[in-house]
Amino acid sequence: MDMPPGMDFDALQQLVNIMKGPHEEMIRVQHLGRPAYGKRLKHVVDERLQLAHSAYQMNQITGGGFAGKGVVKLSNPPIENGMMWTVETLRKIVIEDYENRSNPEFSRVPALLTRIRELLRVYYNFKVTAVRTADLKYCDFPRIFDISLPMHEVGLTLQLDPPRLKALIDATGSELERVVLDVAPDIGPYRALAMNYEKELRRSEEADDTDNLNVGHITDKADEDLAAYAAVWFYGDMMVAFLMEKEATEDQKRREKKSLQRLVFWSSNKQMRRIYGDCLTDSMRPIYWEPRLLVKFCQAGGLAALLGDCGMSTCKAIAEDAVLSLPDAAWEKQTKRSLFDATQSLLDITEWRESRKPLDVFTMSCYNIYKRYGISPFERASKNENWDEPVIFHYISHQLKKEGLPPKTQAEWRGLLRDFENLPDSLERRYRWSNLNISGQWSCIEFYGCDNKACPEKAELMRLRKRRVKGVRDAETEARLYDWGKKLKSCSSCHTKTYCTPDCQKAAWPSHKAECARERRNQNAFPT
Repeated sequence: MDMPPGMDFDALQQLVNIMKGPHEEMIRVQHLGRPAYGKRLKHVVDERLQLAHSAYQMNQITGGGFAGKGVVKLSNPPIENGMMWTVETLRKIVIEDYENRSNPEFSRVPALLTRIRELLRVYYNFKVTAVRTADLKYCDFPRIFDISLPMHEVGLTLQLDPPRLKALIDATGSELERVVLDVAPDIGPYRALAMNYEKELRRSEEADDTDNLNVGHITDKADEDLAAYAAVWFYGDMMVAFLMEKEATEDQKRREKKSLQRLVFWSSNKQMRRIYGDCLTDSMRPIYWEPRLLVKFCQAGGLAALLGDCGMSTCKAIAEDAVLSLPDAAWEKQTKRSLFDATQSLLDITEWRESRKPLDVFTMSCYNIYKRYGISPFERASKNENWDEPVIFHYISHQLKKEGLPPKTQAEWRGLLRDFENLPDSLERRYRWSNLNISGQWSCIEFYGCDNKACPEKAELMRLRKRRVKGVRDAETEARLYDWGKKLKSCSSCHTKTYCTPDCQKAAWPSHKAECARERRNQNAFPT
């Protein structure tokens, strides 16, 4: 593979080696930029920017958002009111003029941020539609990273220097708060359409593969529009800065509340995380480092974001350690919505079957949720209409209902999760079947149904499926379909095939006999 121009291969190789290296090294890298006694402001900011440079290097290889090129050649000096002129002016006012004590014009900052937002929208409208507009001449930046990095530096500097942040707030009044916390993020028209479409599909019993394919096409188009992604470092830095303010004034409390609400939504909503990616997680590191902030964040609904970052993010190791040392108070004040989001985030921790630490995170989370909120969060999670992910919550809900079984300790929860790995195929299929909407059940007759190829009930249901008209409901036929899928039982010898009746199992035995013996030998040779 050819290296992109300016690519620092040695630095990238070092990053890859670190990602493959021991847990302790991962922790060290992920804690870069953590404030400590004796560390100067510039040192801390520079460490955090190292992580940003690593993200850019990965983007150069993958073709990610930061590698996006401008459409106008950069002039020297930059064109006035153009993108680079605006970004450089913002950085000069907040960093250079303040440090040089040359009367920084803080009152201009909200207008500069608004201008950057406007030009990002102009640029991405062109990228998505290829339609040129007059303002495109102001998009004079080499790469998106040349916008994102200086804004990140400005945001970090304000976050780590409270007197400077206070001076900016005093100079701008409510205008800075409006621009950072009140104006809706510019997610673009296609993303808004995709989010609305997904909501409709979740409410529909008739949503099928065609509908999912359509929303997939819209989402792919939305992924080309990265206007919000380009500026997320700065806005994330600023919201964390507002959370870290020490003065307990009414204005500060209002900014804190707004910042928490926005950060929780951005980091917990699946579509918003798809937009912001790990850049948002990077900005949120100080929350994971500081127990006081972490408790506030979790109680406001951010528990799902923390658990999601334990699955796959640049802060995975930090998030895991934060969960395992989470104060009891962080599990309190959860709502039905936040608990549902938290259980869905647990599904992202796919390594719990193979690795001890992810298993500990999964176990502790289930233990604390059940201890405080009972079985209902797991029952709600099991009804999420997703192919097979919620099967584990079907299993947990089913087991918790057994008299005398509810686990009292984390060790018992760990045993319950280990037992799930040996779940019989027939039971897993029944869980999956009951989770599908009616359209999904009609589509999955072949996948989750009886393994007897000559099953008469399957043949009749497939005949009825051909005659079915989408949107026309028949309660009697749908009940017949549902009951057929729910009564499947597996071969008691190998547990790999399922049948709807003893007659079907007998009919399929001649063709299954050899496979059954082979599967038993394999299971004996490699016991679970």
